[in-house]
Amino acid sequence: NHTQQGIAKSRFAYEQQQVIKNADLDSRIQLLSSIEGVSINQAEALLEKFGSIPNILRVKRTQKELMDITGINRRKAKAILNLRKNYDGGEN
Repeated sequence: NHTQQGIAKSRFAYEQQQVIKNADLDSRIQLLSSIEGVSINQAEALLEKFGSIPNILRVKRTQKELMDITGINRRKAKAILNLRKNYDGGEN
């Protein structure tokens, strides 16, 4: 019916906007927001507070510190810190 078609078109338009928006994002924000549940705003807030990916992934960085960011819960903080496994940032 027409309502379902309208919803499908709206969803498609929204997804296209997200693709375009993601293409314009800083690669650091893309990395952080690619973690399930981490929004672009949360990624920006993390970078604003900690300054860089290496600073976020420091060995002594705790989940609690990341959870100071609005919307970052324990699950998201753990997922962010799990990036350490694949990260080769030197002074980690």
